[in-house]
Amino acid sequence: MEVKKVYQYIKFSYDGAFTITNKYDFLNLNQFDFKWVLLKDGIAVDSASIAVPSVAPDSSFSFQPALPEMDANGHEFLLNIKATLKSPSRWADAGYLVAAEQIPISKKPRFHKIYDRAAFAAPAAMTQSNDSLLITGPGFAITFNKKSGLLTSLQYNHQEQIYNAEGPVFNWYRSIDNDVRRFSKTNISVKDFSVSTNATDKTILVKTKMEADITREKAVFPYEVTYTIYPNGKIKVASTFHTGNGYMPPRFGLRMSLVPQSEQVNWYGRGPFENYPDRKSGAFLGIYHKTVTEMGHEHYVHAQSMGEREDTRWVSLTNAQNKGLKVVSLDHLSFSALHFTDNNAWQAFHDFALDSVSQPQVYLTLDCLQRGLGNASCGPQPLEQYEMPKNATLRYSFLIAPAE
Repeated sequence: MEVKKVYQYIKFSYDGAFTITNKYDFLNLNQFDFKWVLLKDGIAVDSASIAVPSVAPDSSFSFQPALPEMDANGHEFLLNIKATLKSPSRWADAGYLVAAEQIPISKKPRFHKIYDRAAFAAPAAMTQSNDSLLITGPGFAITFNKKSGLLTSLQYNHQEQIYNAEGPVFNWYRSIDNDVRRFSKTNISVKDFSVSTNATDKTILVKTKMEADITREKAVFPYEVTYTIYPNGKIKVASTFHTGNGYMPPRFGLRMSLVPQSEQVNWYGRGPFENYPDRKSGAFLGIYHKTVTEMGHEHYVHAQSMGEREDTRWVSLTNAQNKGLKVVSLDHLSFSALHFTDNNAWQAFHDFALDSVSQPQVYLTLDCLQRGLGNASCGPQPLEQYEMPKNATLRYSFLIAPAE
C-alpha cells in the first residue's frame, strides 16, 4: 500500500484551492471517478463526488469543494480525496482505487481539558510506606514501587489494568531484517523517587529519575518519567530520554503489560495497516479497530518487530464490555499492541511459530521515537531525517485514563 501510494500517477495538493494533477503519459483523468470525504476527529461527516473534466496528461484541474461550516476549535478536520476506475479494465474492476490523498484542513488541536478543578476539594488520598506509594480516589487506585520507581498497579472501577506489576518501563529493542539488533538484558535502576502535592491544581506529582543499562552493548541511558495524578484518576506521563553519543538504540519509549482481557484495540491515528516514520504516507489518519491478536498477523516470512502505528492521537485497549484504559497523546506518539515481545518474535524466526511464543498479556509499546526502517536488508540505511539523533534530548507526554 505504501509503494502504491508513492508511485500513484494522480497527484493531489492544496494551496488555497485543491488541485488534481495528471502525471500519466497517455491517460486522461476522465477515465476515473473522484470523490472527497471530510473527516472530523477521524470520523466521516460529509462527502461528495468531484466533477472532474477532461484533464490531459501533465495537466491539472483545480476545484473548491462545498465543505460545511467547520469549528476547528478543539477538533481536527481532514479531507480524503480518492480516484477510482469508472469502468472495468483488463486488470481491475470498476471502482478499484487508483490514487488517494489526505489533506489537513485544520491544525492538530491541543488536547481538551483534563479535569474540572472546581469539582474536587483536594488531591487524591496518599498512603506511603518505605517500599510503596498508594494513591486512591473515586473509582481508582494507583500503586508505585518506590524501590524500582515503577508504576505497578492501576485499577479503574476495581478492575486491574496492569499485568504482573509491569507498568511503563524503558523500551529500546527492535529487530527487523533491515536493522538486525542483538537482544540484551536491560537493567533498570531508580536514581531518585520523589512525591509532592499541588494544592492549587489538586494534583500529586511523582518524579522518577531512572537509568537503563543495556549490558550487552555496554550502554547506559538516563531517563526521567514524571507522573501527574489528577483527582479524577487520570495520569499524565511525561518522559525525557537522553540519546548520548555511543550505541544508538532503534527506539526510545516505554512499554507496559496489560491484563489479557485488553484485547480490543481502537485508535485514532495512521492505519489501518502498520506504518513507520519512513513508511506512512499511504496510511491515512482515521479511527480504526483491530484485536491484539490481529495486530500480530503481519505475516513476515522471517518473524520480526511489527505492528507499529504512527501519529497516534489516542488508543484504547478494552475488554468485551468496553472497559479498560485509554492513552491520549499530548504531543506525539506511536504504539504497538501485541501478545509477544519484539525479542519473542525475532527468536521465533518463522511467522508460523509466533503462536508458540504468544502470551496471554498485552505488550503495549508507547514510542517517543523509532528509527526509520530503511532498506538495508538489500539496500541503503534510512535517510538522514529518519535516523536517531545523537546527543539529543527526546521528550513526549501522554495521558492515561479510563476508557469511556
